[in-house]
Amino acid sequence: MMKVFKWILVVLCSFLVALYLSIYLVLPYFLNQKDYSKIITKKIKEDTGLIVLIQGYKLSVSPTLNLNIKAKEIQALYPDKRPFLDIKKSDISISTLYLLKKEIRITQIKADELQFSTKLLKNGKSTLQDYIEKNVKSQTTVFSFSKNLPNITVPKYLIKLT
Repeated sequence: MMKVFKWILVVLCSFLVALYLSIYLVLPYFLNQKDYSKIITKKIKEDTGLIVLIQGYKLSVSPTLNLNIKAKEIQALYPDKRPFLDIKKSDISISTLYLLKKEIRITQIKADELQFSTKLLKNGKSTLQDYIEKNVKSQTTVFSFSKNLPNITVPKYLIKLT
């Protein structure tokens, strides 16, 4: 009886290790980097009107099966081309296991430099918050963002509130 249990346990563990290695080794070949950049920026523009520019980025898969996005620079602009966010040398990690549940869970954000600028309006809201409330319709989408906050590491940052 014990031999059968050990044999089943070995087979099950071997299967899980083989599955993990196949996902880890095969998943990077399915990532077409140029297509994802266009899809991401187009979707953000369609849903929010905001312009996002992603320059010099690379997709990879970590041993924990997270999707890693490394970019030289990410910029976000209002539709009238006024910039409000500039991130240099970023590394963003997204959990692929939660993607199966159609949830986007950003587990970690690292950046060498971050600049964010917004104006405070008389009603106490920022220009970005005001823009989102007026222009972004709350709609049901295929994916939802996780409510868990990621670990954020930014050694050099500048936040301007004017």
